[in-house]
Amino acid sequence: MRSPEIDKWVREFFKKELPLLRELWLDHKIPPAEIIETVSLCKFASMAHTLPPELRSARQRERLAAKIKKAAESVRLVRSVNCPVWQIDVLDQGGIDLEFRLDVVEQKIRALRPSSGRPENRMFRECASELEKIFREHTKQSRYWQIAQLLHATWPHEWVRHGDKQAEISAVKDLLRPRAQRSPHNKRAR
Repeated sequence: MRSPEIDKWVREFFKKELPLLRELWLDHKIPPAEIIETVSLCKFASMAHTLPPELRSARQRERLAAKIKKAAESVRLVRSVNCPVWQIDVLDQGGIDLEFRLDVVEQKIRALRPSSGRPENRMFRECASELEKIFREHTKQSRYWQIAQLLHATWPHEWVRHGDKQAEISAVKDLLRPRAQRSPHNKRAR
């Protein structure tokens, strides 16, 4: 079941991108529904698109890890007096699991390493990859320019325009390359 917010976004996207969708249908028989479904799934996916601001800098990660460690210590303290004698009976067996999970989360947060430049939006790559599959299936070509146009239409404030058509195509190609092969100068696309 879709929400009114998603329905509204799909209608606006369709109106705005009608010329491109029409071109893809008339020239390549790519159903607009496939493209709209793909971009709307990527746009409204429940997955976090970028690393939360609290985890981007070392200082903020350390503060969050310290808070989680303190919460784990509090759980240990409450667990130690969790008995009918003290009239505290708030933690059941799940309390031990919670303590362990908090310790694991703390360690994982402390193990995160900073990334240089703008935080990566993983949905750009997922969406570009899915669109590339659709285009290859119907046209046997990647259609990088159309992918760039659709990414900008889906995320107008996040997807940075790269200037001319060739720069846009290069940004999409770079986005679709495995991480180790990406060019270091083209970080804006991520």
